[in-house]
Amino acid sequence: MKRIALTVGVVLLVAFGLFVLQGPGSSLSPSVAIAQEKKMEMKQDMGQMKMMENKTLDKIRGELKAEKSKLAKKGQYSCCNAPSCDNCAIAMNMCPCRDNLKKGDAVCGECADGWSTGHGDVEGVDASTVKRMSGDMLKMATDMRAKMYGEKMKGMKK
Repeated sequence: MKRIALTVGVVLLVAFGLFVLQGPGSSLSPSVAIAQEKKMEMKQDMGQMKMMENKTLDKIRGELKAEKSKLAKKGQYSCCNAPSCDNCAIAMNMCPCRDNLKKGDAVCGECADGWSTGHGDVEGVDASTVKRMSGDMLKMATDMRAKMYGEKMKGMKK
């Protein structure tokens, strides 16, 4: 299990590195950087990991990255991971996780997972102290996402 988490962490780190190397003013678009990233293969003693190509989703990821950047400039997206999570942007059109973490409050599941794999990005925070949002909070975020998609929640019977 640790090897899988490490492999996923390395892949995410490589993806983040490509975006950092791209830098402002670069002629590479986020979707081109993602396409280049997919050409890389991570070899571990457990086997080989390879990303599937999907140009439509690559374009969407590039657009999502750009929107998160706009939200951050407005003070509405404050993620505590590097690379930043997508969960909050998709579920709530914002991200409060960095601010929550600084107050000692819980973060979204994707951010909590990021902290557990070494992607936390708030200086002085011990990853073992990061709390995951409760089921009620996660349900609220999922309900918000379902509403944005115009989908009905099936919900659990009690």
